[in-house]
Amino acid sequence: APGPCPGEAFVIPVTVYPGIQVPNQSGSVCSGENFTLNLVDNPPEVILPDGVTFTWSAADSPNVTNEQPGTAESVFSQTLFLDEDVFAQTVQFDVDVVAGAGCEGASFAVELFVHDLDPGLIQGAQSLCVGEEPQPISFSANPIGGGSVTQQWQFFDPVQGSWIDILGATSLSYLPPSDLTETTLFRAEVRSTAGGSSCPKTTNEIEVEIRN
Repeated sequence: APGPCPGEAFVIPVTVYPGIQVPNQSGSVCSGENFTLNLVDNPPEVILPDGVTFTWSAADSPNVTNEQPGTAESVFSQTLFLDEDVFAQTVQFDVDVVAGAGCEGASFAVELFVHDLDPGLIQGAQSLCVGEEPQPISFSANPIGGGSVTQQWQFFDPVQGSWIDILGATSLSYLPPSDLTETTLFRAEVRSTAGGSSCPKTTNEIEVEIRN
């Protein structure tokens, strides 16, 4: 009886997607700034094959607007805004990550600390003769922030056309030098810092006039 006819060999490619593993994530971001979660494959803590997609939802958090859901996105990204006179709020997102070919994915949470600040108001404008001892410039309304608040006093350099930090001037008041020979503008740059994010804002400007 005739036997089977041999055919040509052929190759069937098989793509194997590794199991996904992503621990819960956290971060901090300034109100109104973009936050993007940069995840990379780093076994055994993070197992993330190429081509994964992220789908997420957010619980409706008080005092925060612009929480955006995402479907099959390549990265997790948000730009959140705090309500007026609110300086800190935590927002949680539930994220599903899926590999190709309909393989089983994984879920993790992203907790974002959103912060902002009010830089406050400064006072102490004055008019002096050359060599006259100046009075301190200080905050009439202290800064308020959702993170750790710091301040840095600055003066305006008309030659460079920019604001210059004054070395060591980081308290809530600043005493201008007595050797000023020309009218100078001062202000404070205030920052709210939390985690890896720092939110800078500046106060109003104060003039120390020097009369020649």
